[in-house]
Amino acid sequence: MNHLMNRFLCQLLQGLILNNLGISRRLNESLLSAKVKISIVVIGLILVSACSTVPTQPVESLNNTQHQQWLNSITHWQFQGRIAIKTPDEKLSAYINWSQKADSSHIVLTNLIGSTLLEMTSDNGFTTLEFDGKSYMDTDPERLLRRITGWDIPVKMLPQLVKGYIPDNEFSYQLSAQGLPSLVKQKRENGWQIHYDSFQQVDKVWLPDNLKLSHNPNNIKIRISKWILS
Repeated sequence: MNHLMNRFLCQLLQGLILNNLGISRRLNESLLSAKVKISIVVIGLILVSACSTVPTQPVESLNNTQHQQWLNSITHWQFQGRIAIKTPDEKLSAYINWSQKADSSHIVLTNLIGSTLLEMTSDNGFTTLEFDGKSYMDTDPERLLRRITGWDIPVKMLPQLVKGYIPDNEFSYQLSAQGLPSLVKQKRENGWQIHYDSFQQVDKVWLPDNLKLSHNPNNIKIRISKWILS
């Protein structure tokens, strides 16, 4: 209800602003200085932009236990976005498309022109990696990825962590005022740390859309533009 009311008020405000701008254009130049007209335009654009901003946090605090149960029940999903990988020897930025069906995953990285940089498929305990025109296979996806590309990426944990789900006992965590994870730390020495910067609401569930994973000296940033739940 609050969201609908805010939307209505924003639309009303935008209409009033645009109407006033139309009136101001019809006023005599001697009655309205150039500075005043510029000020009206600037204020109007700021307010219109603010009203169109998509919320990145829930208005009210969530029940974290219930929210985690919802996340754990989501086993079939897909996201699209961008990934940035930084290691001591390399920096890479690419588009990412990740599809997950229970324990089976399909990950594709592409460049700006759509060419495939990497494709990795995990199913039935085996992982196949297509990279640089060659195909590789292993029973451990992280070991395979590290051996072929040199990247240290926690792909076995990511299907849970990328949703904002916190695996039991392995991690400590901090919650935001809204009840969403803000920082998750792997308990082992020099373990992974995950910072959640913002979220988006998808089918009534709050899912991350901007997160950073760090494991000295490696850093991974994932910005998700679209979630698909099935």
